[in-house]
Amino acid sequence: MPLVFSVPVSLLMPLLRPASANQLSAPLAAPRAFGGGAGGKEDPASGPLAPAPSRRPPAPAPGPAQKPFATQARDTDFPRLRMVLKGVLYRSGSPSESGLSLICREGWKRVYSLYGERTTDHGPHNQAMMARGLDERRCEPLKGTSRVLEWRAATAKPHHSIPHILSDVRDTIRDPAQGPVLVHCWNGLHYAGMVSALALRQFCGLGPDAAEAYWRATANRGANYPSLVQHIRDFRPSAGLVLSPAERKRVCPNLNGLLSAQK
Repeated sequence: MPLVFSVPVSLLMPLLRPASANQLSAPLAAPRAFGGGAGGKEDPASGPLAPAPSRRPPAPAPGPAQKPFATQARDTDFPRLRMVLKGVLYRSGSPSESGLSLICREGWKRVYSLYGERTTDHGPHNQAMMARGLDERRCEPLKGTSRVLEWRAATAKPHHSIPHILSDVRDTIRDPAQGPVLVHCWNGLHYAGMVSALALRQFCGLGPDAAEAYWRATANRGANYPSLVQHIRDFRPSAGLVLSPAERKRVCPNLNGLLSAQK
């Protein structure tokens, strides 16, 4: 004869009771996602895995979400164009007139000529820069009303223009709507590389060795500019321009592949 067990009804009631509205609306746990840098490689700033979310939705981040900056600028208008800080700072050689018009329409904030009014390695000096320290390009942007792009005469000497350039870059990091900053020399190799290395030291925490390796990796092979390298090594980041961890994660690039090639 089969055995029969008697279960009190009171123990079965929780199983028979319908789910509450809160239980039905609770979000499902999202899958864990890999943090990736450029080219699908892991970005060390984001860690190997994103933590699994709790069942309670996290509080929204302060301020509106920023869309990644996209540009149509190319090497044909900006020789050796290279991103330094994501969506914030770029470097190149001497820009063309069509290139300046393009980035004006795209909403870039400012361009710095690191040889001052000698904006190219040939041709006359920029007369507007000689008279006022800056030139301007007016344009009809892709969205919005007409605007002006500033093209400033600067020098790559740390005690002259560098503090102002870095402060300008920090302002764009804090308010991306201001638009990116471009620094250029003639060929986009040496002076532009030095200013970029200083920006990476200031905002991304690169030490002297890593910053020098960055400069050498982006210069022409065998480049010998000891004064520029010394500026990079002697630079002391400003405490007033330090970024928060969240700001660093948003703008600092993954340089592991580039720097490892120099070892």
